[in-house]
Order: sequence, then C-alpha cells, then structure tokens
Amino acid sequence: MPTVNPVINNVYEATDKFLKYLRDISKRGIKYKVRKVIKENNARHRLIIVEEWRGKWKARTIKFYLIYVRKWFETFSKYFNINSLGTSIRLDILERLYKTDVDYIVIIHKTDGIFLIKTDDFYLLAINNNWIRTPEKTGETLANIPIEYLTHVGR
Repeated sequence: MPTVNPVINNVYEATDKFLKYLRDISKRGIKYKVRKVIKENNARHRLIIVEEWRGKWKARTIKFYLIYVRKWFETFSKYFNINSLGTSIRLDILERLYKTDVDYIVIIHKTDGIFLIKTDDFYLLAINNNWIRTPEKTGETLANIPIEYLTHVGR
C-alpha cells in the first residue's frame, strides 16, 4: 500500500512540524534549544531563534525564517524560461532577512515536507539571475528560485 504524505494545513502545524524536526535531529549529538518563536508578516511567517549546543558548550545562535506554502510556484518556467517549479518570497522581506543575518529560510510545503536554504543563497540566486517579478494581482515584488536549490530535510 503506498504511503501518503501527511498534509500540513497551516503555519501553526508547519511550526510544530519544524520544531519536532529540530527535536529529532537534536538526538544526533548536537542539541538545538529553541529560545524564541516570533510571529512575522502578519503572523503568516515565523522567526525561530535557536541555540546550538555541542556538549556543555553553546556553539552558536541560529535564526530560521519559516514560510508555509500550500503550493509551489507552478508557472516559474513561464516567467523565467527554466523548466522547474519555484518558490517565492517578497523581495522586501528577503532583503531584511539578508541584512539582519537570518541564517536559513525554512519552507514547509503542504504535502512535500520541510526544505531549507541559506538566506544568502536564496538572495544571491534571485538577484544574480534576475528571478524577480511583480504580479499585477498583488503589486508586490517577489524574489523567486527553482525548488531544485532547496534542500529537502524531512516530511
């Protein structure tokens, strides 16, 4: 019988899913302690601040920016002439994350799971390849990348 991916229905479930992922990988020698979960972008996104511990020593603080997506940007190839699905983030948000040293963007897809990309990588890919668009519907400028640049880390 084929396995069915669990559906993640909203940003609250996505946040719980990512925090569970951090707990699960903490069992592998490095401990991740969540210090803050901050609602961002009208509570549609989350900034998650985590301390990484190696034994008794705090190694570093890591900032994750979590985005929940229901579906991929399916017409990426139409806009950018690359045969791929894509993902997007508002350019002004991405620029702020880049300037404030947020380490990773976490994209949690409704059915495909948890994906990570370094904020610097997302920013530089979108800017250097001119994967920028402003849809008429919203008028918001978006930075986009093909999903092949994301690292799939869990379901």
